[in-house]
Amino acid sequence: MTNGRPQAFEHYRDASQRFEYFVLGVSVALIAYAGQALIPRKIGVSAYTLEIIGILLIIVAVVISFKRLEKLIFGLQITVRLVDAQEHRALLAKVFIEGGNRHDLGRGELWKPGDMKQQIEEYDKIIPHYEKTIEEINVVAFRFYRWRNWLLICGFVTLFAGRILEPYLN
Repeated sequence: MTNGRPQAFEHYRDASQRFEYFVLGVSVALIAYAGQALIPRKIGVSAYTLEIIGILLIIVAVVISFKRLEKLIFGLQITVRLVDAQEHRALLAKVFIEGGNRHDLGRGELWKPGDMKQQIEEYDKIIPHYEKTIEEINVVAFRFYRWRNWLLICGFVTLFAGRILEPYLN
């Protein structure tokens, strides 16, 4: 059953990234549509000002979406490093317990018991750091997710209100 886990993670990651790109693309398209339909006017207490505020909120949401994608990509890099370190540490620990010099660790390297022990200790220091970094990235990415969603909702509502109110205020 462990073979299905990486595949499920891969599907989740792909779906999540596609959704992020979709939301980002729709937001940019909305900015382009709303921006090209704007006719420059004086800013004041008017429906036009609501439209401008709505567009600005969506622009900020797009910037946050880019920052979220940047964090997610960095998180994937760290995750790859973490998995590689965990796998190599497990292999070194197994060979270290068996004893003797080994060169068949899949990387074409010659490992002596002292070197293996030292590398295992280094991995014991590095792995928690990677795990902590991934947790911090997840917290920040989730915070960006919430901010992006709230800004998009507020931007859509404000833009929509500005478009609807314009005939009534003129």
